Amino acid sequence: MCECAEYKGICGAVVGVESIRIGLIRVQKTRTTSFPSNQPFLIFFDLLLIRFDLKRSCLPAEFAFLEFVLNARYLAPHTLLLSVALAVPGTCAWAQAAGTGTIQGTVTDKSGAVVPNAKVTAVSQDTGRTAAQQTSSAGTYVLPALPPGDYSVTVELKGFSPVHQEHVIVNAISVVGLDLSLQAGGAGETVTVTATPSDLNTENGALDTTIPNSTYTALPVAMNGGPKSPLGFLSLVPGVASGDFGVENINGGSSNSSYLYINGLPLTTSEMQGDARNVNGATSTEVIDQFQIISSGVPAYYAGQGITNLVTKSGSNQLHGHVYENIRNTAFDAAGYFSTVTPVEHQNEYGGSLGGALVKDRFFFFGNLDRFKISNGNPPIFYNLPTAAERSGDFSALSVPIYDPASTVCNNGVCTRTAFSGNVIPAARLSSISRQLQSYLPATQNNAIQNNFASSLEGGTTQNMYLGKLDGAINSRQHAFALFQYGKNSPIGLPPNGGPQLPLPYTSSRTALEVIWLGQVGHTWTITPHVINVFGAQFNRFNTPFTSPTNGGGYLGKAGLTGLPSGAPSDNFPSVNFLGPNAPTLWASNNNTENSNTVANSFVYQDNLQWVRGRHSMTFGGQIIAQQEQQTIPNFLSGFNFSNNETAGFAAVNGVSSIDATTGNAYASYLLGAVDNAALYDTSVAETGARYRDYAVYAQDDWKITQRLTVNVGLRYIIAKPFVESENRNSWFNPALPNAAVSNYPGAVQFAGNGTDSCHCSTQVDTHYLTFDPRVGFAFSVTPKTVVRGSFTINHFNAGALGGNAQSQGTGLLGYVAQPSPNTPDSGITPAFNWATGFPAYAKPPIFDPTLNAGYNSTTGATGGNVTYNRPDTAARSPYTENWNLTVEQAFTPSLTLQISYAGSQSHFIPINGGVGIYSDQLDPKYMVLGGLLQQSLSPAVLAQAQTIVPTAKVPYANFVGTLGQALRPFPQYNSIYDPFADFGNASYHSLQTRLQQRTSHGLYFLASYTWSKSINNTGAVIAGAEAAPRSAYNLRQERAVAVEDIPQILSIATVYRLPFGRGQAFANSGIANAILGGWSISGIVQYQSGTPLGPILASCLVPYTGGCYADYGKGLTARINGAYGSGGSPSTTAYINRSAFADPASFTFGNTPRTLAFGLRNPWSLDEDVTVGRDLRITDRWKVRVQADAFNVFNRTVFGGIQTNIDSTNFGAVTLQSNSPRKLQLEGSISF
Repeated sequence: MCECAEYKGICGAVVGVESIRIGLIRVQKTRTTSFPSNQPFLIFFDLLLIRFDLKRSCLPAEFAFLEFVLNARYLAPHTLLLSVALAVPGTCAWAQAAGTGTIQGTVTDKSGAVVPNAKVTAVSQDTGRTAAQQTSSAGTYVLPALPPGDYSVTVELKGFSPVHQEHVIVNAISVVGLDLSLQAGGAGETVTVTATPSDLNTENGALDTTIPNSTYTALPVAMNGGPKSPLGFLSLVPGVASGDFGVENINGGSSNSSYLYINGLPLTTSEMQGDARNVNGATSTEVIDQFQIISSGVPAYYAGQGITNLVTKSGSNQLHGHVYENIRNTAFDAAGYFSTVTPVEHQNEYGGSLGGALVKDRFFFFGNLDRFKISNGNPPIFYNLPTAAERSGDFSALSVPIYDPASTVCNNGVCTRTAFSGNVIPAARLSSISRQLQSYLPATQNNAIQNNFASSLEGGTTQNMYLGKLDGAINSRQHAFALFQYGKNSPIGLPPNGGPQLPLPYTSSRTALEVIWLGQVGHTWTITPHVINVFGAQFNRFNTPFTSPTNGGGYLGKAGLTGLPSGAPSDNFPSVNFLGPNAPTLWASNNNTENSNTVANSFVYQDNLQWVRGRHSMTFGGQIIAQQEQQTIPNFLSGFNFSNNETAGFAAVNGVSSIDATTGNAYASYLLGAVDNAALYDTSVAETGARYRDYAVYAQDDWKITQRLTVNVGLRYIIAKPFVESENRNSWFNPALPNAAVSNYPGAVQFAGNGTDSCHCSTQVDTHYLTFDPRVGFAFSVTPKTVVRGSFTINHFNAGALGGNAQSQGTGLLGYVAQPSPNTPDSGITPAFNWATGFPAYAKPPIFDPTLNAGYNSTTGATGGNVTYNRPDTAARSPYTENWNLTVEQAFTPSLTLQISYAGSQSHFIPINGGVGIYSDQLDPKYMVLGGLLQQSLSPAVLAQAQTIVPTAKVPYANFVGTLGQALRPFPQYNSIYDPFADFGNASYHSLQTRLQQRTSHGLYFLASYTWSKSINNTGAVIAGAEAAPRSAYNLRQERAVAVEDIPQILSIATVYRLPFGRGQAFANSGIANAILGGWSISGIVQYQSGTPLGPILASCLVPYTGGCYADYGKGLTARINGAYGSGGSPSTTAYINRSAFADPASFTFGNTPRTLAFGLRNPWSLDEDVTVGRDLRITDRWKVRVQADAFNVFNRTVFGGIQTNIDSTNFGAVTLQSNSPRKLQLEGSISF
């Protein structure tokens, strides 16, 4: 260890070059196109080596940095970026890194002159941890990297009386502005200030909100099929609206544009950025100390359009514990509007926590155990099972004839069949496979053909969550923490899975686990009072195995069906679907038939070197995020479909026979083994491994220009590497590659790797190296009680792996997978196959053939699969948002502030569904002028006629067979081309946001937020495929409309009021009055918001080879009829939208209504009131019992939804469901000390 006096001890500003060279050459040698399993640990070890040399390097910064650059050629790119962040001198800074906060301000004397060299010391009231610094020549000080909590701050200087400020509340990822004034006097004349400082933000232009633990635990949070969610209060913040997948939209962004942090470290997966499942599955509300959100003005050391940060509790010098239980029960719930029966549910969450000191003032622990259990079920539902007679082949009870498919004779388009005598199939004709699979059926409960078996499944889940955390002071200059979390969600019984709730093996249920691990370590090193280094690392795993309840039963093998691959297709009970009149209920479902497992790993490494100099508080650092997703790819049988067509008769239409759909029966076809269609997934890849990597370096300077004006300037540089598969098992469409199957017409399949038909690469997608995020903000104190603030930032985000498309297999496995789907060639006249002869033969994978799928699978039989494409120049381009706000903040009292903001954003390159332009393979709208010719088979006569309208029409290649429309598609050899990473969407958002916040004072806390906004975009997709593709991939402008998630007005009010009665209060503070009235509190949340837009309004249309159409405006003058939604006697049948206001568009047009908000139509307003009444009962000064009752939707309001928007539906404009939950009650009790 050394002391470099010339550089004031800032040895840590220089990286030890030798350890970098040794450690990082090793990383370089092991580096491959994928992310080896040991590489994250090598990088982690190298970072530790770097930190060792930070402590002993005494080179002048300029020379050290020069030597570092000269040796940089040895470094792997990811380490180069982070090492530069650690090595560059003079730009290190304070950040609220790793979930910590900052106290900063200016020290002046009575005349207002700045006071340099004064000693400022902050002391934690919980742990005794201290931080100290001398004021600069400008009188400024900054105390960074402080764990959240209550601090006292003391300023001292010879010749002045010390000033002692109590109750300085430090929030994570926030800055507390604390200006202090000294008065002349002696050291023994300490001035103590007990009033809490003002909540005004005088230090930056960010829009941030913090909800403290005392409020967090007092507000009503419901158990909704899972434990109380730590994210339940996101929507209380202005600018935040409900989004998809359990993630909120922040300031007009998509649900996956924001980041979720725990203790300042980003929690993300390759499936979803800001993946809330990681929190809800492993983090109890009982472990949360603070909840924060920054919705605008995010500083450079954080990623995402907005951020949510959860700070976990820590131990303190005083031992403290908490035991709790929460209960919900069917008896506490009201029935819904459409159901008179309350669904069965029993929810119970209980657990306990304990925290304290291992060594006073040095080492602390905190732990929590939480267990949740829900048992639920639905009222029995009647299903259709085949009767005992039907199972033996006797269909005499049916009023329609059953025909023998073996008797089919067709001659010159006229077909006949012979009916079975008496509608009884001879026993010898019954398929042994069919008899075996029906042998597990229960007996019917009545003699009816339909609705003859009532059944329901009762299941549930248990969820266990564990947290352990250690904090400690290694010495006076080094502090560290380590955290471990584990969560497991396990099924009970057979929970309903959306399909028929029949007994095994016919059930549609399946068992699903969720297992979550989270580990964090952090280290804070005070190199000098002005230089601090904060290091953090995190590992997160999200594991989701799914298992069929019939796994290993060998059902089809025992039945004798041949031709299937090993594994689930032969072992698990198949999905069998029956089509047509009097058909039985579906047996099993696709979800039931497969076993799979997904393991998503995320590694985060970040380091911030922080330095204050004069009026500048600066941060410089780097971050690596490495994401993996291992996914098993099982063989599975999608199922068999049986139709009445195979046993139906014929009807003559214009002298040509067609199936008489009123005759025949699907179960009769099943007993004969006549399969109408089937689907199978056969893979040669047992497991895929997705790899994503993000690197970032950043700098941030918070410049205190004057005591009243602070300017924030930052820059974040990002390198986001595109998707690669760990073993290069990937394929994609190459639009320039000649296709031998179609006379070398451009466009064929290409494979990753180094095979004969490969690209000799891991990906065809380019890495973008020019991703810069500038961040600018300011805060100006107009008066001590009025601040004007603002910010402008550009925030790139990777919505979970470059666009958030949740593509764990990238562009797919075409060639590695066979997906045969045999189908009847003539609508049931001839079955697809009879399963007595086995599943039809098909080409087995792998098939490394560039002509795959060309000519509609004509060259490869039933291999199938999607053709996917990534544009090399755009697929790895990160979406980004420009965010801005201008804010006026007024303090009425130190604890009451009003904030009024204009906040807006523009987003670009956000996900859409499908490709753009020719790469979508849609037909260019310019060809719609050809009208009906587009659907005619291409012939010389048709082509000649078309060329009189469109002279450029031509035959694409010599062996083309198909329609004229197909011929005019950009790549006519394919049915479809899909782009899973199509980031071409745009969005804009403008809002007026107000927030009135009362920090707890005299027992009262409230947070009132109001947002008036408008959001416009040309895509509603959060993850590609989440909504319909654009009508035309050549004209995204026509999709520009009010966003599907637009909520113009949102009012949220949260309040906690501890009644002024009882011990320590103003009234009834002793005796019987205290025993009766003491300790009561009431809290509540009120949320009112306008409805989201309706749309699109769908209609029947003819626009071949495109994304479809929307309705035309009709002749009706009034779109809304019959009053408010649900006001009719039968909301599910009453039309609340005028059908005559719309019309089907003319053929070959796309419709002229917008994607959303035609006629201003919206869903109903959402109105909700939740209330908690609780009481604290003091046993001793330290022991306390609390009981409370929560009521959700206390007035039992009904919010109608699911409005039918297809004008050709008989239920157009009708309500189909209740979109909110009816009133529910919840009881809670706890003991704490």
